[in-house]
Amino acid sequence: MFDILDGKFDNHFRTIAKQIKQYGKPVFIRLNNEMDSDWVSYCGLATLLDSEVFVQTWQRMYDIFAEEGVDNTIWMINGMEKSIPYSNWGDLMSYLPGNDYVQAYALSLYSMNNDGKPESFSDQLKRIYDSKKDFFGKLPWHIGEFGCASGGEFVIQNGEVVYTEKGRFQAAQASWVKEMFDSLKKGANGNKNYEYASNIKGAVWFSVNDYAYIEGKDLIQNYIELGPELTDTLKEFRKGLVHNKNK
Repeated sequence: MFDILDGKFDNHFRTIAKQIKQYGKPVFIRLNNEMDSDWVSYCGLATLLDSEVFVQTWQRMYDIFAEEGVDNTIWMINGMEKSIPYSNWGDLMSYLPGNDYVQAYALSLYSMNNDGKPESFSDQLKRIYDSKKDFFGKLPWHIGEFGCASGGEFVIQNGEVVYTEKGRFQAAQASWVKEMFDSLKKGANGNKNYEYASNIKGAVWFSVNDYAYIEGKDLIQNYIELGPELTDTLKEFRKGLVHNKNK
């Protein structure tokens, strides 16, 4: 981050900008997502607890694209529902680079579902909407990454590793996907009870598992990948995509 601020990567970013300009079609740039966390190299904990480092870095890169005449990029700001660890300096609002530097708001939304009782898509999205609409209500919204897991290969109970069957909660995952599509459809159709889903322009399922190294083995902690054995879940995806293809 500090090398970027010092200009050491300017030529690299100019090359990327020129390539995107030549490409010509719209390109989403969801730059340094989940910055208000503690697990990424560009978070506040890695930059002297100073969110201004993130802001100035974003602005520098954005300005380079502007100088190169790039007009086919859509820059998304994607934070967490609540900063981790929570702090005023680490809150998403402290990382905003300014209205002139952002064209869309994106969010992360997960139900890890290791107990078979995932929080619903609607409840999660509504909570995020209620907390962020005053700040981003005029921007198009995207779900930058989301997913509901189907049960990992282990859980931690009372501090002990307990091995479990992978994908054991597929039925709950499939129901979550069905409800997700239903909420998005009702929001797109203007249902007043689903206002929180009315401005979603796109969503990307994060089809990658979370792993942990346990007793000499890499085991799936959160089974989010849409594996071929998840027949119930994939069935709901196919149905949802067909019913919503014109939305």
